[in-house]
Amino acid sequence: MPARRTASRSDSLHNKFDNDQTFTKRLRLPSKPSSISEVFVMVALNLCKQIVFFSPQLRILVYCVCLFAISGIADVLTMPKFFSSDFLNQYFVKLGWFWTLFVSIPFVFMTSYTYCAGKSHLLWKHFARLAIATFFWYFWVNFFLYFENMTGHCVDRKELKSKIACMKAGSRWRGFDLSGHAFILIYSNLVLIEEARPILGWEGIADIIEKEDHSRANDLNTHTPLRGFSGSQFDDLRLFYEKFLPYVRLNFALIACLIITWDYMLLSTIMYFHSMPEKLLSGLIAIFIWFITYEGVYKWFDLLPGKGAFVYVQPKPENIAFNRRQSLS
Repeated sequence: MPARRTASRSDSLHNKFDNDQTFTKRLRLPSKPSSISEVFVMVALNLCKQIVFFSPQLRILVYCVCLFAISGIADVLTMPKFFSSDFLNQYFVKLGWFWTLFVSIPFVFMTSYTYCAGKSHLLWKHFARLAIATFFWYFWVNFFLYFENMTGHCVDRKELKSKIACMKAGSRWRGFDLSGHAFILIYSNLVLIEEARPILGWEGIADIIEKEDHSRANDLNTHTPLRGFSGSQFDDLRLFYEKFLPYVRLNFALIACLIITWDYMLLSTIMYFHSMPEKLLSGLIAIFIWFITYEGVYKWFDLLPGKGAFVYVQPKPENIAFNRRQSLS
């Protein structure tokens, strides 16, 4: 009798294992072969992610160290002109916030419209972040001009009480000139990094759609993030994702290129313009505004990028380099 019970239990476990394998095979979808162009795109996207999501904490630390140390050295020594670029300064930095919005607005629209499944009542908060960032940019840049005017004087014409009048008279205005360039470059990069986060896990949305489609086609009661979607909502999501996918990838690459440009021009600003206190204080203001919004208010009110009609995998940016090291070890 004990022998028969053991055999019966063994048969039961064996049958259960076979059933589990059969169920898994029903869910497993055939993998699609990757073309050479697709492999190239994935490699390029991964490189862009490494650039954009390079540890945010370490990036901020590097900014602060450079604003203090390199700026301090530049105040007492003449720096070589290796990093100066009149073209970039004239046509990019002076229009810095325009270029930041130029690459961020379409990216926010395409990504949020997709993960919000076209629901207009969910879109406002994603564009609200850019509106708030634009307000802070406008306020602080104008405050810097006001502060310089209030703390300065005309070098050769003491009777002139404004910077504009002093400059028109051909004289020089000397005041505490907070660096608008340092503020815009650092703040723009921090905003771009945050707004680019929806790209993390973006390629995985295709798998989520495919699994949900397979589940619905075979009438399987499997759990996916899209289980609560109606048929029309699911079809809309698939349409938006497939339509925007190549443009989202290209837009993200442009964001990575602009971040590199802003870092390069920040180094130029640090080496050749303003004094160390003027640049350091401007940079700290930019970091503070980023912190109270993206690390404070937006988290508190659930307004962060990537929040929409369904949840897809978004690894934290600071874990990317760590995960890459693990995969190589």
